[in-house]
Amino acid sequence: MQQDATNILDDLGNVAGYVISREDHRILYYNRRVERVSPQVRVGMICHQVWPEGCQNCPLHTIGDAETSTSISSGDAFGEVVDISATKTVWEDGTPAYIITVAPHQFTEIEQQAILDRELLMRGILQIYDSVVSVDLSQDSYTFLSQYRGPGKQPFGRTGTYSELIGGVADRLEEPERQAYLSAFMPAAARQVWQNTAKDPYLQHRWRDALEEEPRWYETWLVRVQDPFGQRQLAVLLSRCIQQQKEDEQRLQEALEIDNQNLRGVCGKYIVRDQNVYLLQGSDRYFQLLDTSPSDYRDGIFPGMDPRQRRRYICMMVEKSALHEPISLEFARQKKDGSTQWLQVQFIYTGQRGNAPLYYGILVDITARKMLEKEHHELFEQLPVGVAKLLLDRDLSLLEANRAYLDILGCEMADMIDGALAWVHPDDRDQVQREVEAARGGAPLDMEMRVRRRDGTVVWVQVQGRPAGELDGVPVTQVVVREKTDRHRMRQELEDLRARYRQVIEGGECRPTLYDGATGQFIKPPEQQPGSLSGSVVFDYDLKEDQLTFSEPFLAYFGGEQRVFTKARRLLVHTRLIHPDDRAALRAVLEYCRRERGPVRCYLRFHTLARGMQRFSVSISSLWDQSGSRVLGLVGKIVHDVEQPAEESSPRRDALTGLYDRQALVRQVETYLRFGQQKLGLILVDIDDFSGVNAELGHVAGDALLRNIAGRLRRSVDGHDIVARSGGDQFALLLKGLDGREDLEERLQQVLAKLYQPFSAPHAARGLKMSIGVCCAPDEAATCRQLLARAEEAVQRAKKLGGGRCVLYGEM
Repeated sequence: MQQDATNILDDLGNVAGYVISREDHRILYYNRRVERVSPQVRVGMICHQVWPEGCQNCPLHTIGDAETSTSISSGDAFGEVVDISATKTVWEDGTPAYIITVAPHQFTEIEQQAILDRELLMRGILQIYDSVVSVDLSQDSYTFLSQYRGPGKQPFGRTGTYSELIGGVADRLEEPERQAYLSAFMPAAARQVWQNTAKDPYLQHRWRDALEEEPRWYETWLVRVQDPFGQRQLAVLLSRCIQQQKEDEQRLQEALEIDNQNLRGVCGKYIVRDQNVYLLQGSDRYFQLLDTSPSDYRDGIFPGMDPRQRRRYICMMVEKSALHEPISLEFARQKKDGSTQWLQVQFIYTGQRGNAPLYYGILVDITARKMLEKEHHELFEQLPVGVAKLLLDRDLSLLEANRAYLDILGCEMADMIDGALAWVHPDDRDQVQREVEAARGGAPLDMEMRVRRRDGTVVWVQVQGRPAGELDGVPVTQVVVREKTDRHRMRQELEDLRARYRQVIEGGECRPTLYDGATGQFIKPPEQQPGSLSGSVVFDYDLKEDQLTFSEPFLAYFGGEQRVFTKARRLLVHTRLIHPDDRAALRAVLEYCRRERGPVRCYLRFHTLARGMQRFSVSISSLWDQSGSRVLGLVGKIVHDVEQPAEESSPRRDALTGLYDRQALVRQVETYLRFGQQKLGLILVDIDDFSGVNAELGHVAGDALLRNIAGRLRRSVDGHDIVARSGGDQFALLLKGLDGREDLEERLQQVLAKLYQPFSAPHAARGLKMSIGVCCAPDEAATCRQLLARAEEAVQRAKKLGGGRCVLYGEM
């Protein structure tokens, strides 16, 4: 069997295959494709040594309890874009392992269109900038996309390390421009700029090329670009020479000086009278810049401008001149050659002539700046997803949005005057307001909701956002919005299908076949059993996927954190949930349902959370295909024989985290100790200096941290173990069915691995630590009180040793 597996891996052709130990991630086997691409690979190496830049795409980060996991990677050694998959298996001598495959990615139509859009956009940029460099900040790499005519004159297609490229350019700059260049474009610095200001890093700097005597001026931008696969942080580094522009600005600055009322440079002297503004005097450069002559100003300033726009500007100047206020304008005009010219003018009050105010005006040609802003706006508008900036105020005021965002809502910018919240479906507004409140505390936005478009239709959208600074003290967030209506429609169709399944569960006119546990026979009762039982737990067993799904009451009856189980065939006949003496009956009923039609009923004893072993009635029906030749699945319900008070059958939950509270934990421990059937392990997790987190980051961030840790603990154990919040900043895990000390230590390591994964901002900066105490029963504690107290002693011992460590009571 081992030889067959290696032969299959070797025959995969252009698919690379690895076998990696689950315990220490060491390579157990690799195929010929791996050997050709990575000749340095050896059996026994840790897999991180093979693809150090690609670990963030490794599916082992997300496989968790699942059997398989897949991710997409761009720029991989095995191809430009590949699919990386991991599958759990058992290798030689029963070693738990993963099979990892790296295969060329099959592009979807949407992905191909995104790549085409990006290439078209890049071709447009190549016509404007001297240098265009594609940057992957996730991999710290770059590729030149043009013949670099700027600093260094690098060849097309050259690749390398991005931070080294930036450092090399900075080394050839003079201070303080060197530090400014590093502070703008190094990877960490660029991310900080995007996070704090939501603007793209930009710098004007001087550069002395090896063949030039004097330094020349360049401008450099680092512009973010959307990754079609959502995996990497991409950008484009743009650079072009602006020496001529700088020389023009210098000449303009010199021309702006006014000496003893002799006007030199692009300046003018104006008078405001008769509800108009007239030019009294202008320099030669003034008329050259505007391509006009003195005779063009007989009827006032702004000759050649659209009459309505001209009248509006003149009325504003007349109004402000009455208060002697300075006036600043930006406006566009059409030159005689048909081109558009953008001008900025500053009017400064200098005195009176009679009752008429006098002003000096200084003009600057800002056409180049406006064209650059237009280019960036077009780039923003061409993004394939909705992008917007929202003010986190009461109405979620919209500051900026691209065309894709407005198309999702089916509206225009003018329709958003009341804010984005007005477009949210009324049933989802409470949820949105809760998420926004958390975002005000610095948490990222990640939610799905419904919005009502202008035409009245309702669509589902996914909203993801991150902080983007503040405006007048109110937080601003930049969001990406994607429509998810089709996915929710598929989910609703699945729920409808499950509803039809439940109709089968609730029974038909036929009487169920009864399994007699005493004789092992299936019999037809004389009449249908009375329906006096209550508290049904509905289940759905997909035979093809071997997946078993229970309804919500399952957790109330039987505890745990899991309602969906994979590898259900093995679970049903070996589960600790069912009394050992009843497992043979369950196997017989399942086999009967695979070959016979009609519902079957049997009686089984289940271990409940509140009252130990209890007797239940189990009804199972088969779902057949349309031809009636094959069973597709089983559906059924589990009903308790005797009704129980609600307070005994439904353990209490913590409102913030959704975990069981301390009372439910105590009840569970007492139940298992009373029956004495299993060894138990109790793990207490206490957050060190949690009060400091609340004081420094606020209670919203503190609550977010508690929910984060609760989620990690849930994912670290299986569905039969108990996770509880036993105190304000303390959590508890009750591990059931331990086989011994080695089993405890192995499961403890699984918990610690999940718990110690890196935290994201803002909690990462705090350097969070946790003190952990562990105690076992019945070996180290005979009662519930002893178990809780001794685990707490271990926690306190961890704190005395400096915190941030795990202490086992048996080793104190």
